[in-house]
Amino acid sequence: MHGVRVSYLIEYPEYIPQLAQWLFEQWNRILGEQGPEARIKKLKAHMNRDQLPIAWIAHANGQLLGTAALRVHDLEAREDLTPWLGRSICWLGFSSSGHWHRTLCYR
Repeated sequence: MHGVRVSYLIEYPEYIPQLAQWLFEQWNRILGEQGPEARIKKLKAHMNRDQLPIAWIAHANGQLLGTAALRVHDLEAREDLTPWLGRSICWLGFSSSGHWHRTLCYR
């Protein structure tokens, strides 16, 4: 896939509803949320450039490909594990191409 860019989520807030839906579908069985609204709230908290939590998106030609986030910590019992790479998810077509691994390593 050509033209893949990695950007801060804060630069592309229009992708938040789609990301929230993807994350809800992926994690709802574990988290037991009623809908993607909770994910939207968390994504908005990651709209930073120079402080944690922070999120990036991968996109190309107007298509969202994935997201990854860096947090202070993610496990209440293990706050010593910091910073924490959390919420890495990508569109399956992008994942199977091998681009996602290279994108995560790029950042």
